[in-house]
Amino acid sequence: MNNTEIFKLRAATLEKAATMSKTAAAPESFSSAMRIVGMIGAGVIVAQFVNKLVKMGEQKLIEMKEPEYYKEMITKNPQLLEEDPQEVLDTWSTFYRTAPHLAEDPIAAGAFVTQQMAQRSRRDIGGPTLDTYKTLTDINKSFKAQAFDQTPGMMGAFMG
Repeated sequence: MNNTEIFKLRAATLEKAATMSKTAAAPESFSSAMRIVGMIGAGVIVAQFVNKLVKMGEQKLIEMKEPEYYKEMITKNPQLLEEDPQEVLDTWSTFYRTAPHLAEDPIAAGAFVTQQMAQRSRRDIGGPTLDTYKTLTDINKSFKAQAFDQTPGMMGAFMG
């Protein structure tokens, strides 16, 4: 074997080694990319889980505060004591389940219940109209949106 053949053999060997090195690096880069994608996916899943926990906590807090809000509404709206107590309670419960954030305001809650009592809507048509439910639901969504807008930090981007 002469020098030229040896040189060509070495060049071919080096070229083959370089090709093998690039091929071996590709799976490693792909593996790194997949790890990053996995971490992002895990972060999104964790954020969704935290969001669900927050919503469950809010719901439990709302349920726990119902008696307190009811008592405050009755105190601020004593005219409701002259109405049928069961009808007032039923109307309040409907209002509270439909718009719990609005029900925190004893004046707003009292106004709703008082208006429903004056209209005799429960006796005459079984309860509030569908338009009333839609209005209450829209108001409650507005309260939730405001709370979301005020969520601090990066978690606000994942919650909602």
